[in-house]
Amino acid sequence: MWNSGKRPIPPECARLIRMYERRELGVGKNWKDFKMVGEQLILPTNQAVTPQQILIAVGVLEISAPNDYSYVKNILRYARVLASYEAKNRPS
Repeated sequence: MWNSGKRPIPPECARLIRMYERRELGVGKNWKDFKMVGEQLILPTNQAVTPQQILIAVGVLEISAPNDYSYVKNILRYARVLASYEAKNRPS
């Protein structure tokens, strides 16, 4: 089996192991750098948020004016760009 080193771990199984160990979310690009640690969601900006904070944020977005959505969309895009820039420039 895999433990003996005779066969490599299939990619599907390796992905499941990573998802379980690090609590990774999703497989798409939009979920890159999101992860679960304990009871908190860690954002690409390394900010930890609780389920209550997520519910509050969704509620605020729902009651905001329709044109505010485009501002939020742009802010999220900039936040992701900054997070990826920061990740690329971190010392190893």
